[in-house]
Amino acid sequence: MTNVSVKDTINAATDEIWKTLSSFRDVEKYIPLIKSSTVEGSGVGAKRTCIIPSESGGEEKIEEEIQSFDNDAKTFSYSITSSPMPLEKYLGTVKVKDLGNGRCEVEWSSTFEPKGMPEEEVAKMINDIYVTAIDGLKKLHNG
Repeated sequence: MTNVSVKDTINAATDEIWKTLSSFRDVEKYIPLIKSSTVEGSGVGAKRTCIIPSESGGEEKIEEEIQSFDNDAKTFSYSITSSPMPLEKYLGTVKVKDLGNGRCEVEWSSTFEPKGMPEEEVAKMINDIYVTAIDGLKKLHNG
């Protein structure tokens, strides 16, 4: 299994960031790669479908499902159930930690098995997605 983890500080209230992430909705507002998304349900079992551009100029889907959800600890885990990405057995975890003074730390991590590409390349791709997501959260909540 491959592990990827990215942590960064955001100058925004913990509750604001948690509200954005925990809704599992509107992920395209902070991850530019995603053209649109839809969500069915909430909490454990909620399913999200993200539409991304394909290399051929069309569209592809990433389907995800929340596996665990803890509102008090501000963390959830989700699996990717279907994806064009070169990986399988993906389990991602998102955590928001209050740092006080209107600041929080977001940690986005995952384990997965690379498929069809070298591990280093897949790990870099996932790492870059997490960095982009956290930077997008900063822009969304700080202007």
